[in-house]
Amino acid sequence: MPTLDTAAKAALDQPVIAPAQFIFLDIAGDPIRATTFAANVTPSGTGDADLDGQTFSAIDPQVLRVGEVTHSASGSETLSVELSGLVTIDTDLLNGMANPALWRGRLARLWLRIHDEAGAAQGNYFPIYTGYMSSVAINPSPDAQTIELRIENYLAAFSAPSNRSYLNQRDYDPLDASAAATISSVNGSKVQNVGPALGAGSSGGGGSGSFSDMMRQVAAQ
Repeated sequence: MPTLDTAAKAALDQPVIAPAQFIFLDIAGDPIRATTFAANVTPSGTGDADLDGQTFSAIDPQVLRVGEVTHSASGSETLSVELSGLVTIDTDLLNGMANPALWRGRLARLWLRIHDEAGAAQGNYFPIYTGYMSSVAINPSPDAQTIELRIENYLAAFSAPSNRSYLNQRDYDPLDASAAATISSVNGSKVQNVGPALGAGSSGGGGSGSFSDMMRQVAAQ
């Protein structure tokens, strides 16, 4: 979770606050830096290279919408960012999104800064989300078209699936017949000659009975 500085914490006690979002999408050759603040902002003195000296353009909320940022014990959830995708005026962006090499797996960051009702900044910028762009979808409608960009946290974006299942358990334990029992149960048949793992003899007729009975035998061993 983000840590607010003293000034930002004090501002939260005021009856009116106006938070502004700042977003950076590292699209190769055409990075997007935008803010929901009422004017363009060029941060300085933050010590963050993704902020200092970079101009964040004031964007109409109808052109760029950022979804809800959610954090949990396992990390931040997927973040959805919606961009204008009109063929007439967003051609360059649409062409860029058509080439995953320009954006997939590249950095996306989101900050927040609190302002009072007069627009004066209360405290510094603080990061609320860092992730990597993972997928994109074009959402057409009768009067508009949007680009929905999904951003994943580090673990979700770069942790490839193992593609393992319990069906290959016998590769590691020759006596483990749970895969055969599972498949037989799904097919509506009884397991024969499945070996000691299910309480059957290694020769002869083998074990029989319902799948749940055999699983109880395994649990009892």
